[in-house]
Amino acid sequence: MADHQRMRIHPVDLEAGGRHRPTAPLVPGGSFDVTVTATNPNARIGIYYEAGSSLSVWYDAHRLARGALPAFYQGHRNTTVLAVVMAGQAQLGGAVMSALQDAQRTGAVPLVFRADVPVRVELGSLRLWKVTSRVRCDLVVDSLGVNNPVNIKASNCKFSLKL
Repeated sequence: MADHQRMRIHPVDLEAGGRHRPTAPLVPGGSFDVTVTATNPNARIGIYYEAGSSLSVWYDAHRLARGALPAFYQGHRNTTVLAVVMAGQAQLGGAVMSALQDAQRTGAVPLVFRADVPVRVELGSLRLWKVTSRVRCDLVVDSLGVNNPVNIKASNCKFSLKL
């Protein structure tokens, strides 16, 4: 496999936090601290991660939190680790909230992590066109407890480019 095909962005750690207000049980709010690792194993190209990225965490069809990566340049043969805080407040109906609570009790909460990240590749002094790197990770975590590390029990990530 060529080096340029091994570039990847993937979430490696997830932590739920914030306040869950007992007076509004159908509106879980809070934040996810997501550690994103971007790897560029290529010796010839650099990557510009541009402004305008979109990161989100979903339960069922409900977005729980969103955030963005900072714009940055990633040099040759480099691994960059970024800590991103994703915040949100979801309006969940009774059935969805009940299903989420059941999933937490069993220790298997299905989540989806999505990322759309605009990038430009630099080859020597030539900066190529902008493409959007798309990532979708189907995750199973043990819980969404307040101020507890979230352990990822299973993950399946897919990557694509939008020209």
